[in-house]
Amino acid sequence: MPGPGSANPLVANWSREIFYLLPNYVVVYDRSGIGSGVTDQFLAFHFPANPTAGAPPSGETRYDINYNGTYAGAITTVLPASATTTTNPMYPANDGVSGSNPVKVWQLQVRPPNSNANQMWLNVFDLAASSAEVATASKINVTAGAAAGTLLAAAGGNQAVLVARSSAQSPTAYLPSRRRTT
Repeated sequence: MPGPGSANPLVANWSREIFYLLPNYVVVYDRSGIGSGVTDQFLAFHFPANPTAGAPPSGETRYDINYNGTYAGAITTVLPASATTTTNPMYPANDGVSGSNPVKVWQLQVRPPNSNANQMWLNVFDLAASSAEVATASKINVTAGAAAGTLLAAAGGNQAVLVARSSAQSPTAYLPSRRRTT
């Protein structure tokens, strides 16, 4: 697979920053760029159980993960706004014989709503104990400056993560914000 530095790279650039916020949030910020002629850009996450649709804010997608009868958390796609998602059984490959080879790994693919070569991806993982406790992760609408972010609204308080809207080679900024409600 041609990479950065080749005449026509499939992946021209990519960076990932991971933010951990107490008590149980992981915010993953990716920036990617593809080479010319590449038409299918997506981000993939893998889970030990089939993700099921949750209840996110408009323009976002949320999946809940239940593993062996226990709630394991949720993923909410914040950026790109209005991304499309698909889930695929990954391992082992479906051999066509019902029940003989149960799926052990599921892939969640997140695709942008456009074909821009450069994309920003912001995904929130919430390791809440139940679906009802998952924070509402919504896009922050920044009115000035080159920034993007997410607001995590939960019963125990709100938190925000803001990142720079820049190319994959540029550093980002992190602004932790926490307001407790009593």
